[in-house]
Amino acid sequence: MQATSRRFATASTRRRGERRRTGVAVTVYHVSSDVDAHVAQLKRLSRFRVTCVDQRKISSRGPMRASDLVLWELASGRRPGRRRIESLARGVPFVSYSIEGTKSLAHMSRALGFAAHLKAPLSSVEIERQLLLGESLDLSTRLRRFQTILRRHLAKPDVMAEVYRSVNVSVEPKKVADALVGHAARWLPVPAWAVIVPDESAVAKVVASRGLTARLQRGALALGKWVVRRGDDAISADLSNDRRTPKGPPVAALGFPMVSRGRTVGALIGLDLTKSERALLLGGPLLDAVGMLLEPAAVAFDNAVNLKRAESLSVTDDLTRLYNSRFLGLVLRRETKRTSRSGYPLSMLFIDMDGFKIVNDNHGHLYGSRALVEAAQVIKVSARETDVVARFGGDEFAVVLPDTDTEGAKAVGERVRDEIAAHKFLASAGFDIRLTASVGVATLPGVASNADGLLQAADRAMYEVKAQGKNGIYRRRLMSAMQRMPLEPVGRLAASRQVPRQAVDSSGGAG
Repeated sequence: MQATSRRFATASTRRRGERRRTGVAVTVYHVSSDVDAHVAQLKRLSRFRVTCVDQRKISSRGPMRASDLVLWELASGRRPGRRRIESLARGVPFVSYSIEGTKSLAHMSRALGFAAHLKAPLSSVEIERQLLLGESLDLSTRLRRFQTILRRHLAKPDVMAEVYRSVNVSVEPKKVADALVGHAARWLPVPAWAVIVPDESAVAKVVASRGLTARLQRGALALGKWVVRRGDDAISADLSNDRRTPKGPPVAALGFPMVSRGRTVGALIGLDLTKSERALLLGGPLLDAVGMLLEPAAVAFDNAVNLKRAESLSVTDDLTRLYNSRFLGLVLRRETKRTSRSGYPLSMLFIDMDGFKIVNDNHGHLYGSRALVEAAQVIKVSARETDVVARFGGDEFAVVLPDTDTEGAKAVGERVRDEIAAHKFLASAGFDIRLTASVGVATLPGVASNADGLLQAADRAMYEVKAQGKNGIYRRRLMSAMQRMPLEPVGRLAASRQVPRQAVDSSGGAG
């Protein structure tokens, strides 16, 4: 094994010497006619010798010439044979690329065993990174050799503009983080990257990653948590021998804080596949590159998180953490329009807790609020993943059931009613309070012509259960003349609750 390693290292050293004398030989196997646009940057640099070969004209005897790196263009609808790819690689880095940035092509690249998948046009820094990753070098050596390459890359005027554009193209935190690790993976000779952030309970979690295996994730989370807590850079030649990462894998790693407005909002973590024999040194170009990435990315990520939090607060009930009546109205209108286009049914449950006033009267409003939270969780668990569960107001809840007919909605309503009846409310406080629920069911089309009508139909069905003794379920089936009259908007209904209790269509029936 040692002899094999020495032969590989000797061959790698010999290839590096040849590259210094004659330049890097890159062979590009393409299917597009505009391949020159894909490799324009490489051809402008004297360091690269680029040969372009049409995939349809490849010799059956293998590669046309010796290469330091092979690039293969992937395209939708064209899947190359694995055996052909292996015959062309011959011990050099073999990387795929595509014009389209689709996930399906990236998945195809991994399935075929390519070292990486790039997107055209191809940049010199990405090619240099692949060359270094293809050699038997530890992270310390790779970082040292990459300094000059990074310095040239950062001197380009459009680099910073591209960073700002990519991290601000979305207001979704995950997409911002994904853009960050994408740049890190293209710029730096490190095979695995992750953005680590603390969740609401201060537990570290991965938001976005590249090349992160289950083996590496444990080390990334531990080092990321340390970086976020301390707000400092972290370098480690071996995480398995680092006090900051208990039970970490034997790999080298880098960690950088994402700082926005004086707060550390996350950490960018890079991990190698092996430990480094020498201590890691972060030179000026490397720190400049990381700084250029992290400064705009951290602010963009922080803004995205704050926006998402504000949006969540605007549509979430403060007490139960279910959706609120405002969001319920938006969902109802959206789903009603979709139903009118698709023809699929849309159902709704209106749920009222029977006798809930007794909980407040006997145990106080604090315990009443806790019981409401428990009721909300019971209803949420009883509903399906595709259903939208909201607190309408007071002790009333609503469930929107897309693509669900009356029978399907009734089944969900029965499950909700059964689970509420079986639940021991306030058991953690030493009580054993039993409650029941009255459930009204309504379905489009049939009971109404719009979102407001569907809500009022379900509400009236619920009141019919109340009129018949509570703890039951009632379905409205046909739209009466009264229901065709102009209806109160959802928001006004939520505010007034002035719905006639006995206004029930005679064609309706108890479930």
